[in-house]
Amino acid sequence: MMQQDKIEKKIFSIWYGRSNDAGAGGEIMFGGTNPAHYTGEHVYVTVDEVGHFFQMNNIFVGTIDTYKCSTGCHVFVDSGTTNILGPPDMIKDINRRIDAAPNCSNYENLPDVTFTIEGRSYSVSPLDYIRKVTKNVCTSRFKGYKNNFWILGMPFIRAFHTVYDYEKLPIVRIGFAKSV
Repeated sequence: MMQQDKIEKKIFSIWYGRSNDAGAGGEIMFGGTNPAHYTGEHVYVTVDEVGHFFQMNNIFVGTIDTYKCSTGCHVFVDSGTTNILGPPDMIKDINRRIDAAPNCSNYENLPDVTFTIEGRSYSVSPLDYIRKVTKNVCTSRFKGYKNNFWILGMPFIRAFHTVYDYEKLPIVRIGFAKSV
């Protein structure tokens, strides 16, 4: 569509609703954004053109610095991934720090997990990173992955309306704004 000039702007945006939203589901919009799904302005990071990777520089669980990625981690955002994936040893430590009870008994007290990207904080709440299988069964959406990079999937996109910007190729940018 972009190459054929079928859309006004060479961007597309993704929004995922939360399961307790009246309009749960999602939306992909080609050529623009839907302001009903986010608040504030999008903050953009420049990504590499091939894999859309960018740098993440820290991860906090609650207010505690995990020192994961403090020297930088490669990361990309993927709308087709249902979890947040990362190196198994790092994910194991994050899940230990979250300490989610499998029976959901401490759900209301779980901390946010905050990713630092280009000096900005992006917090993901338990609403986004905990999967309630049933009323009394919860699982974390932080999963170990065999590669040495991170994939910010559905939990991140639920928290942050995401825009892929191809307006000024070869520069590609991805923007994030708080979802509503």
